[in-house]
Amino acid sequence: MECKTGTKNKQNDSLTSAANSITGVGGGCFMNTGIRYFLGRTGSGKSYRMMEEIVADLKKAGDYPLLLLVPEQFTLQAERDLIEKMNLPGIMRVEVLSFTRLAFRVFNEVGGLTRTTISEQGKNMILRKIINENLDALGIYKKAARQAGLVEKVSSTLAAFKQQGISPQELGQAAEGLPEGSTLFKINDLVLLYQKFNDYMQGRYLDTEDRVNLFINKMGESNYIKQARIWIDGFTTYSGQSLRIIEKLMGLARETTISFTINNEDDPDSDLFHLSARSYRKIRSMAQACGIREEVVHFASGGAGNGKDPELEFLEKELYAYPYRVYRREVNHIRLFASTNVQAEVENAAREVTGLAREKGYRWKDIAVVCNNMETYGDLLSRTFASYGIPVFMDGKRSIMTNPLVQLILSALEVLEYDFRPEDVFRLMKTGLNNISPEACEQLENYALQYGLIGGKWRKPLVRGEESWRAELEPERLALVEPLQGLGAKTRGLRPCTEMNQALYEFLQELEVESKLALWIESLNRAGEYARASENTQIWNIVMGILDQLEEFMGDQEMNLKDYSKVLEAGFVTYEVGLIPTTVDQVLVGDIQRSKSHDIKALLVLGANDGVLPSAHEEEELLSAVEKELLQEKGLDLGYTREKQFQEERFLIYSALGKPCDYLLLSWSLADREGKAMRPSMLVDRLQKLLPAIKTTSDLTNTNIELDKINTPASTFNNLVNSLRDIVDRKPVDNLWWDVYGWYYEKEDWRELRELVLKGLNHTNQTDYIASRTAVKLYGTKLYPSVSRLEQYAACPFAHFIRYGLTPQERKMYTMEWPDMGEMLHKSLYLFADALDRGGQQWNTLDQTECHSIMDGVMDTIIDDYGEGVLTSTYRYRYLGRRLKRIGRRAAWTLTEHLQKGDFIPSEFEVRFGRGGKFPPILVELGNGQQFFLEGRIDRVDFWEGEDAVYARIIDYKTGDKKLDISAVYYGLSLQLLVYLQAVLAAKRNDRRPVKPGGVFYFKIDDPIVNLENLTSSVEKALARELRMRGLVLEDVSVARHMDHDIGTSDVIPVGLTKEGEFNRYSSVLDESDFMALLQHAMSLVRTMGVEILKGRVAIEPVSRNGQHACTYCSYWSICHFDRLLQDNNYRTIKSPGDDEIIARVREEAKSHGGLD
Repeated sequence: MECKTGTKNKQNDSLTSAANSITGVGGGCFMNTGIRYFLGRTGSGKSYRMMEEIVADLKKAGDYPLLLLVPEQFTLQAERDLIEKMNLPGIMRVEVLSFTRLAFRVFNEVGGLTRTTISEQGKNMILRKIINENLDALGIYKKAARQAGLVEKVSSTLAAFKQQGISPQELGQAAEGLPEGSTLFKINDLVLLYQKFNDYMQGRYLDTEDRVNLFINKMGESNYIKQARIWIDGFTTYSGQSLRIIEKLMGLARETTISFTINNEDDPDSDLFHLSARSYRKIRSMAQACGIREEVVHFASGGAGNGKDPELEFLEKELYAYPYRVYRREVNHIRLFASTNVQAEVENAAREVTGLAREKGYRWKDIAVVCNNMETYGDLLSRTFASYGIPVFMDGKRSIMTNPLVQLILSALEVLEYDFRPEDVFRLMKTGLNNISPEACEQLENYALQYGLIGGKWRKPLVRGEESWRAELEPERLALVEPLQGLGAKTRGLRPCTEMNQALYEFLQELEVESKLALWIESLNRAGEYARASENTQIWNIVMGILDQLEEFMGDQEMNLKDYSKVLEAGFVTYEVGLIPTTVDQVLVGDIQRSKSHDIKALLVLGANDGVLPSAHEEEELLSAVEKELLQEKGLDLGYTREKQFQEERFLIYSALGKPCDYLLLSWSLADREGKAMRPSMLVDRLQKLLPAIKTTSDLTNTNIELDKINTPASTFNNLVNSLRDIVDRKPVDNLWWDVYGWYYEKEDWRELRELVLKGLNHTNQTDYIASRTAVKLYGTKLYPSVSRLEQYAACPFAHFIRYGLTPQERKMYTMEWPDMGEMLHKSLYLFADALDRGGQQWNTLDQTECHSIMDGVMDTIIDDYGEGVLTSTYRYRYLGRRLKRIGRRAAWTLTEHLQKGDFIPSEFEVRFGRGGKFPPILVELGNGQQFFLEGRIDRVDFWEGEDAVYARIIDYKTGDKKLDISAVYYGLSLQLLVYLQAVLAAKRNDRRPVKPGGVFYFKIDDPIVNLENLTSSVEKALARELRMRGLVLEDVSVARHMDHDIGTSDVIPVGLTKEGEFNRYSSVLDESDFMALLQHAMSLVRTMGVEILKGRVAIEPVSRNGQHACTYCSYWSICHFDRLLQDNNYRTIKSPGDDEIIARVREEAKSHGGLD
């Protein structure tokens, strides 16, 4: 259906004229030529009449120019409309221009640009330089000065001052009467920057606003303008500069015609057109002051033959009318849709679009989709419409900050500025525009992370790691670093900007960036990614243009690399690439407030939610709405009030809803992406009042919604997958989806994808067992597990399978993490004991000074050698090294004091049981001829020879706050100390004297901060209490006294004695039989776990105990994807009974098994 807008209506052909011949000429006026005003509502035919007049002039014999002036973003569409609607073969005499392009046209004719014109990016670079130079003079903006966004906001604020003719002096005078506060501080900073900017520009450069002012002054010299017939269309409001341009045009041009979207003053919605009426009155007053002949042409709306559906015609007139009429008839061309969420709303929009194209024969270009929140809807619309096969033009601009070329330049400068900081180097490598392959980039990044390649190390040959790896990566390092070193040499110190630009250009040439971009653009075009290809086609010229601007206005000025980088970034950050539609026939998708659509048949408005449409948010600017109104009271009109913003948005909504001629859909979401409830917009309520019979549908209540989901093959397949998911989850599903599945089943093209989906729907992350032969292949025929490995199995069999079966390797990093510190401190205590032994010194005669001296020597050696020198690589790590030395000192002296207070003598340090160890492995029979050998390393074993036996004390060093929890032992989560004890008892089984358990302990390696309850407390006493060993002691007071002579409440072991000499109730003690029963239970668990490991048990079954989960610190979640929402994913919840109950249980077990093996 072809849409007309009333231009054929006879009512519009009889124009109502009001000719006012005014005598007398104002001071700023020129020829007494004519001006016409086209007045009418949206869709009344104003634009069409202008195009008809242009065509009529084209047919006349004449060579005078014909100018159609429209907003900048509408020039391309206006040209298309003119050619298509008027069926023109060409428009040689017609120019469709914006005010900015008209200025260029005039300057080309008359000259006068004696000063260099800078672009918006050039202006931002100058402002960045000015801000950097005046940092100390700034007040409220000083802290924000380094942020890139400040420059852009300052630029737009200064532009607003200039457009309204406000000078720095006037702004400063307005600030004089303001009270102390943020508003005064803001204006003072802006006055400073404004004045400095004007001083910099004075006599040398012109920005956009200055150029417009010069253009206004030069317009009188232009024969082009004097001969032209001009039409101005598509504007709602005009800035002060735009009004001055129009004032000159109406006095110079052959004839000027301006359209205003205005209704009759007595219409019930006249306040809707307040902004247009205000502009109309201003222009009329200018014309009258200049004595220019005026003609007013009124365009009636809603005439027969305009092609607009009566429902939409009614809505256009009544949308904001007060009082309003009600449309009582059936409504078929306007619909409302409530969706469950944003995704469902977009899906419905895609179905609507394809339905309109299929059932009504619409072209894609006949349809537009708009919303007021492109951040939420933009990407979703793009992806969803692509799946429906709908060609889309996303009406908007893209920032160039994420473009690889811009990232290459900025990261290269930051690499030099921050001396090869790792994140800058990696960002540079990942642009794809350097001289090394992607694979080499990954390897070089891995090497740098593993061996701490930072700063000057990048500039030197690789010296760490395997020789073969270094030989492979050294050429890649050179290819990366040498161009950067060349750039660094040319930009070192203070240099003229010209030299900086030349160095950067040579750097890009050395990397052959331009040819790499050309190859990339070719690949994008081959892949059909035309929008990205278009962006990258422009990017080289954009970058060169910004460098040219920098050269022009800062060429001779000296700056260092840091300032040059910041200035260049300020130029890049505000540049946005405009895209031209790749084809004519596309659905327009854009912002309701910014998109200028052609005449369309159907409009879909998405996101009609409260607070979104209309918007409840103000755009963030330097001056708030209240501050702008405060300045307005001082006589400085910035052309902004909150009322004006509200009126503008309301008018834009009215204009958008008035665009379609056949169909309008408003939709909203009932919930956002997080599931929070959302209300419909007040527009929805308004439409329901105006059109009581309007249909509101929803995917919640629509009985045909399932049928509506059947659309294009790709989109329908997505909906089929959702239905199959519901079937798997035992949810009710419409039977038609079985027919749909049958259709795809018959299509060979869909077989692979269909089978993949079915496999996915039946997917479970749970596998209880792998084949035992597979387990044997993974773990070997002979199993030599450690105790920590079995504890890992007890915590989660799957985590054990990943760590010890598949053995993935984490990326090695040149860092010192908490486990590394633990390993290092363990080693220090072993070397400390070894140093004592080699020096012939005894623990019981060692004083604190000697102890600290020996430990300092040990720690110095370890720190220098550890991790390729990581602890000496940075100031932070040097501080950590000093802290570790303090911890080592404290641990060594505390252990020394423990030994000096008792009679237990250290016998073994870091003693290994297992292959190659001093003690044999623990042989565990699994049955069926299977066995495994338990191995480990014990930090320390002490002995004391009693009258009847030798007593063993097992000590394990921990850097964490580890306690021996009998409940954890019972469930196999903390077997270490007991298995170590078993290894020692088994190794000493054939000794002359029997060996019995004396105790098992964890010793915390730490230099704690203690909280003294009163100043009389001893710091050393508090530290000793904090660092006493934790574990279990044999329930024998004599043995305990030989661990701490002055036992009382011991600072060595976790026991205390009563006045009667018995253990108090806080003592952690077990009698010998209970010790052996607990040992037997631990070994029974070891045997059970060994059997399960060799059987291939790999279930995802993390333990949950006392609110703590095995998943909390697990590195393998990204592999197992444990999720309690999945049916068979559950924690193995362990309830922790009391210690007495556990001991009772293990006693019973020991009785039933007849003692420990």
